Amino acid sequence: MEARAREIVDSFGDLIFDVCHELFLGGEQAGETFRAAVKAAARGAAATGFSEFRRASVLALAIPVVLDHSRRAPRPGPLEENFRSAFDHLPVDSRVLLLLHDKHGVPFNELASAWSEPEETLKIRRQQALRTLSEWVWEGD
Repeated sequence: MEARAREIVDSFGDLIFDVCHELFLGGEQAGETFRAAVKAAARGAAATGFSEFRRASVLALAIPVVLDHSRRAPRPGPLEENFRSAFDHLPVDSRVLLLLHDKHGVPFNELASAWSEPEETLKIRRQQALRTLSEWVWEGD
């Protein structure tokens, strides 16, 4: 499993780490979540027997761990009038979706495969998240 974990980190470590870092603003929780996500992906790869690591397959194994860690993490303080604060108040699924699609360019078909949801559902969720951010940042809600 150690070789698989190393291969996952070499191929997708930057992507997984950045998502963890953005969700947890760096710090110890980001590192713990990153390590747990890579271990889960390596275990899942070993269990399913796939030897070629595709981004969607790795994300399908890592995303549930990241979401679980984020849901258990303490929530940020009162909403401030800036993007970061508004972003932190979005549901964790929306934050991960925006990071993967808008920051890292992961296409909707790969995200749909990783999340086991239709592409259209993810597109709608993204639009709702962007609309909410716009309202919170520009209208001060």
